[in-house]
Amino acid sequence: MSRIEFKPGLFFWARQARNSTAEVDFLAVKNGEIYPVEVKSGASGSLRSLHLCLQTFPNCPAGLVLSTRQYNELPEQKLTFLPLYAAATIGDQRWNPSQRLAHSNAATWSV
Repeated sequence: MSRIEFKPGLFFWARQARNSTAEVDFLAVKNGEIYPVEVKSGASGSLRSLHLCLQTFPNCPAGLVLSTRQYNELPEQKLTFLPLYAAATIGDQRWNPSQRLAHSNAATWSV
C-alpha cells in the first residue's frame, strides 16, 4: 500500500508492504510537478526509499537529496544532490532543477 501523508504545509510519501516499509522525507511541488526529497545528515546513506518512490511514480521529474555533499546530478538515476543550504530554495520560483552549475561548488538559481 502506498500513500501520501498531508500535514499542515508538509507532505511526505510512505509505503507499507509486508515486512517492508519505505518513506521519503518530503514532497516538494515545483511548477505543478512533484519532487521527492530526502535529507541526509552525512555524505553517505541509503537512498532505497527515494529510488522506490521514483519507480512507483515515474512522472516525478527527479528525486532531490539534501546533504553535506556538493551539488551533483545523476540523470541516469533521476537524482539531484543539493547542499543543505539550498533547502530554502526548493519549491521556490528561484530554483530550477534543470539549471547547471555556475562553478564547481554551488548550484545556480535565477533571481
